[in-house]
Amino acid sequence: PLTSNWFLELLANQNKKRPHRKSHGLIPFKELAQTVAKNYREIDDDTQSFIKKVVERLRLHCGEMEEQERE
Repeated sequence: PLTSNWFLELLANQNKKRPHRKSHGLIPFKELAQTVAKNYREIDDDTQSFIKKVVERLRLHCGEMEEQERE
């Protein structure tokens, strides 16, 4: 059962920083995300249009899969 001040305890714990976790991969996630974002900003127009076509096909495919799951 919950205590009468459970919400206050929750709010008090929100301001605590989470402990640092040692990275276990070859590249930290933050660095990976920054590298991907930098590379994406620098792609040429042909690559950009290809990516947009691939994304559109994936959206259509996912939509079809969702319809099949509903049936």
